[in-house]
Amino acid sequence: MTHRLRFIFLFLLGLAANELFAQSDKIVDARDNQEYRYVRINDLLWFSENLNYNSPKSSCYSDESINCDTWGRLYNKAEALNACPTGWRLPNTRDWEAIDTVNIFQLMDTSFWKNNQRHTNSLGLSLQPSGIKHRRKYWNQYLSTTIWFESSENEDQNWHLHVHGDNGEDSTHIFHQHEEEIKHRKFAIRCVKDLNP
Repeated sequence: MTHRLRFIFLFLLGLAANELFAQSDKIVDARDNQEYRYVRINDLLWFSENLNYNSPKSSCYSDESINCDTWGRLYNKAEALNACPTGWRLPNTRDWEAIDTVNIFQLMDTSFWKNNQRHTNSLGLSLQPSGIKHRRKYWNQYLSTTIWFESSENEDQNWHLHVHGDNGEDSTHIFHQHEEEIKHRKFAIRCVKDLNP
């Protein structure tokens, strides 16, 4: 297949998937040799699993290390800003806008959510219900996830995405920033990398 024909084929494939093109692969984090799957969605690479780099203030859900093996780690705002491997970064608002055109079920893992009948994960992002930590308590494993996005100009705020699973009603997702004890919360991280920086 010529380069031109391959480009046309991939372009049409992208249109068939709600105008988003996805392709999977893996990387190794040089800091600890952990391997991560990632998915290409158009011109951006997204981790398709949560970051599990053991930074000093990160946590495993319920403080049990086995949860890190399944769900990755939870990070506070300060650590999240620099937790991704070299060459990768936190997603920004434009990155989310580019994929927020699809049904949220196309982005959600098909195995771990308490109710996942409508989940297709057709774009391979595999959002997992890894829960959150607020102060000393852990909440909502198997029911929801929250992931960090880029820092706001206001140091007391930060962009983040809440995703709630299919619990008998339509799944909801909220992308916003707020000041409600943001410094006392720990969320998951999905790193991204620009193909055309």
